[in-house]
Amino acid sequence: MTKPNPATAKAYGLSRRNLLAAVPAVAIAPAAAAVAAPGAQDKHPQWLAEYYETQRVWELAEEDTPREEFLFELWHEMQRQFCRTRATTIEGIAAQAEWLVHDAEDYWACEDQRILVENILAALQGLMEADA
Repeated sequence: MTKPNPATAKAYGLSRRNLLAAVPAVAIAPAAAAVAAPGAQDKHPQWLAEYYETQRVWELAEEDTPREEFLFELWHEMQRQFCRTRATTIEGIAAQAEWLVHDAEDYWACEDQRILVENILAALQGLMEADA
């Protein structure tokens, strides 16, 4: 089964530098969410669940088959949509932060970066619980 690796990530324009450049945006995103239209629908939580399910199915697919290739391309396209669409709610921002923590698992430049993003995610989750 084909698994993502740093060389593949570079082929798709993903790099540790690009990933880390996004971290400050995650930190200031709650302010942006505060101005979202009341009742606005943010699909990021739904997209994240679909992304994880597609990844799960892809990982089970037989390697080097048209199905595996299709699932990989679908998974990658879902990732692009998820990452390149601005979240408009705290839930959406939290979903993006969760994705970042999950995706960057082995690629943090230093431990403090991982801890910072995990703290941002925990803070967002705390805000969501307070609103519930």
